[in-house]
Amino acid sequence: MDPQVTFYLPKSCFPNPTWEQAWRAKAPFPAERIVPPVFSAQNWIYQTWLLLNEAGVACELATQMPSQGIVIALNSSLEVCGQWHQPIPSEVFFVDIVTQSFVHPASHFYLVQNKKRARYLPDSLFVPHWPQPHLLPRDPSRGDLFENAYFVGQNYQCHRDLFSCEWVQQVRRQVGLYVEMPSVESWHDYRTADVVIALRNFSRSRHFNKPATKLYNAWHAGVPFVGGKESGYAAEGKIEKNYLQANSASEMLAQLIRLKEDPTFRKQLVEQGRAASKRVSTEAILQHWKFLVLEKLPALAETFYQQSPRQRRNFLMRKKMIQLANRYFPI
Repeated sequence: MDPQVTFYLPKSCFPNPTWEQAWRAKAPFPAERIVPPVFSAQNWIYQTWLLLNEAGVACELATQMPSQGIVIALNSSLEVCGQWHQPIPSEVFFVDIVTQSFVHPASHFYLVQNKKRARYLPDSLFVPHWPQPHLLPRDPSRGDLFENAYFVGQNYQCHRDLFSCEWVQQVRRQVGLYVEMPSVESWHDYRTADVVIALRNFSRSRHFNKPATKLYNAWHAGVPFVGGKESGYAAEGKIEKNYLQANSASEMLAQLIRLKEDPTFRKQLVEQGRAASKRVSTEAILQHWKFLVLEKLPALAETFYQQSPRQRRNFLMRKKMIQLANRYFPI
């Protein structure tokens, strides 16, 4: 008999009683927008559990660590809730969803949100991030209008130069674009967006721990995307085909001017992005999770349970070495 698969979400990560009531009733994903830091936990844990249940895949959601079986948890939520250093029961096969630069020291397997990181982290598998819940695509009636540039995220996730008064005014003068940063409550709403920009910084860092979520959402919304030189974007998209790249404020300005002057090229980017979005649709990502829950993780857990105590100790020692290497020499 395959071990029980449980998604672990500390109770303190539920944003309000409505969510807890919905969990107990296995109700549809609540419509309220969520404020970080619990936003990632709801996407990776709550939403995944709910969609798998709706698809008829047996799995549980728990607010306390089970004593056995396969347990899937988000490492950042454990840290936020002060549970990072709590021991993992010996009969638990622990799966760490890695959303930070470091991994959990007691993990047996890792799920990563960046395809490039899976190449450098042993015992890991890439799973695409879910699309934004309740996403509202760009209003088709806007046609060729090119008036609003959106950065959808927290202000620290975008280079400060892109929101300096000088640069914003320059974009307004030369391109006719209003540069906006919607509030978290509006992250799902792309109805008036004409282009999405995302440039974290001007360094050479490839951000192997970051997903390509902003690119995915722009594809789903039918909006052209200009992003930085992040590994997630490069792994999932094709530069000049379904997104554009910039690595400075001047390069971002040049790309916006290019899009302004060539509506046909904008449409091509959107069409190619719409085609690429099928690979990262809710339905496609659900297939990834079905494979994990029904095949991959049970097979890995069975191998683990068949190990001798000595083999388990050696296995966990190797994992701790990986954890230390990731913490002190992050990629």
